[in-house]
Amino acid sequence: MVLRWSFSIVILFNLVVCTFESKAQHANTESFFVDTGSKLLLPATLTLVALTIDHHVSYQAYTARNTYEPLRSITKTLSQYGNTLTAGCITLYGIYALGWNDTIALLTSEQIVYSLALTSTVGMLLKHVFGRERPYSATSASGTWHGPVVTLYPSKRNGKPLSSYTSFPSGHALASFCVATVFADAYPQTAVPLVSYSLATLITASRIPEHQHWLSDCLAGAFLGYIGAKLSQQWVRTSVIVFTINTPSSFSLTLSKPF
Repeated sequence: MVLRWSFSIVILFNLVVCTFESKAQHANTESFFVDTGSKLLLPATLTLVALTIDHHVSYQAYTARNTYEPLRSITKTLSQYGNTLTAGCITLYGIYALGWNDTIALLTSEQIVYSLALTSTVGMLLKHVFGRERPYSATSASGTWHGPVVTLYPSKRNGKPLSSYTSFPSGHALASFCVATVFADAYPQTAVPLVSYSLATLITASRIPEHQHWLSDCLAGAFLGYIGAKLSQQWVRTSVIVFTINTPSSFSLTLSKPF
């Protein structure tokens, strides 16, 4: 029952993302930031709800994984190679963009770099700020939150590697949903949004039965990846680049950079 509930939350998350997506495409910069701020209430609520069932979902998912061989094979592969798959898609897409000089692909590739830089930095910072135990090394039902003390003081880690205390938020979820959001925005009238978000959801969900993350870690990472990509896109769309060319009669050229 709890496992079905957890998958229902994941499906609900996908529906929420699609709703955000359709509305964000028609919003201007100012209204987007206002709307995004108000809509963060739902992701925050879902994450808080997930915190209350983290232990049960983790137990059920891990049990199912060890019971069904096909499920174990799928989740293990997605969990281990999820980031590699994401990186591979980005690399091949970048090669295509450069080789065929596709304007949309070039701009999308640039957007991915900006978005990943922003979300990865924030995600890594939060991991060390919260210092939450991963499921496989948890000393309490839902993993103790140690805060930054385990990062600052190695003696507080009880002989465990630092990675054991970097559960919240999920880096796999953050990266996969960040990239999926950029691709979905670049090709909104195609099957790309559905494929991108579905693949991101599978990669994210695989981290739970593999005992790498709690459900709340995955939800938080996914929403951070999505919101980070959106904020980065707004920044790129409204940014202004100034080129200064030094000549005998020096001048500056200011270009608005559309996306």
